[in-house]
Amino acid sequence: MERKLAAIMAADIVGYSRLMAENEVSTYADLRTVFDDLIDPTVVRHGGRTFKTTGDGFLAIFPSVNEAVDSALAIQQGFDKGPFKLRIGVNLGDVIEDNGDVYGDGVNVAARLETMTEPGQIFVSSAVVMAADRNRADIFARVGHRRAKNIPELLNVYR
Repeated sequence: MERKLAAIMAADIVGYSRLMAENEVSTYADLRTVFDDLIDPTVVRHGGRTFKTTGDGFLAIFPSVNEAVDSALAIQQGFDKGPFKLRIGVNLGDVIEDNGDVYGDGVNVAARLETMTEPGQIFVSSAVVMAADRNRADIFARVGHRRAKNIPELLNVYR
């Protein structure tokens, strides 16, 4: 078990259950292609590691906020060309890494940010904005304070 500060990306494919109900074989084949050709290589290229998949989503950990944001942007751009729409949340926080999985409030906040987005959007926490390189300041726009399920404090959200 190791406690550390890490950037966490949470992502979810919009409408996946509906697409599976319409054409399970084709939807799964498209999903496998997206993971194999876009998501997995992009996460790895940016120094990250996917630690959980949920069928229609995934969680990834990065040692750097900048790499997590770059990975999120690259993945979202790749989704612009494909059959799916994606929602992404990125947070910087303390996590516990144990036996390949990652736990803690840092993960929970990233997951809650993802649920707040519209299809095709990326939301990040104020911790991400504050830790990002200064030359990236112009890529973030403040959304405002949002309340998230099971998170006691208001989240200061950016896109």
